[in-house]
Amino acid sequence: MGIRRNLTRKSYRKKHAILGENIILKKTGIEHTRGLYEQVVSPGVMDNLTINIDDIEEFRRYIIFITNQWKMNQDFTYTIIENKTQMIVGQISIYNISFSHKRGEIGIWIGNSYWKRGYGSEALHLITDHAFGDLFINRLQCHIFTTNQRSIALFEKMDFQREGLNRQFVLKEEKFRDVFCYSLLAEQWEKKKKKSS
Repeated sequence: MGIRRNLTRKSYRKKHAILGENIILKKTGIEHTRGLYEQVVSPGVMDNLTINIDDIEEFRRYIIFITNQWKMNQDFTYTIIENKTQMIVGQISIYNISFSHKRGEIGIWIGNSYWKRGYGSEALHLITDHAFGDLFINRLQCHIFTTNQRSIALFEKMDFQREGLNRQFVLKEEKFRDVFCYSLLAEQWEKKKKKSS
């Protein structure tokens, strides 16, 4: 019943901040540029992103772009911030949003020094709940490099299902790379929440 009610709902609520137990997701702004840049260029992070960033000025232009996308309701990108220290941990987004078809795509990265602390799992849980509960999206999907075992494990832990292989899907550093496509549906999320409650 909850899913059917959401399908007919016209309005949605995008949030500027989403509070979790250990982290807070805050709408990414220009003030986050340096802190995010320091994390995105930390070892092992950029290798698994579909974007290429050469320097902080290019990263600043990227922040301006996603800020404009937020205004057009095409991309809701959040900076992941540690509650205790207020240090920037990483970034998570719902992008390529289609409210007509009630779908969006998720992307996430965490700075190297914050790996293995559970922040990725918590951030993914928070934004997934926001997408289904406040934005009334029906389908979330993600594309993950086939070599990115850390992200594959993260999304599978959250019950995203692998749908297939997209060959030569991303051009990264002059090389075409394959990705796995994963998805999660609103009805699956509802079942998962009921099971864990």
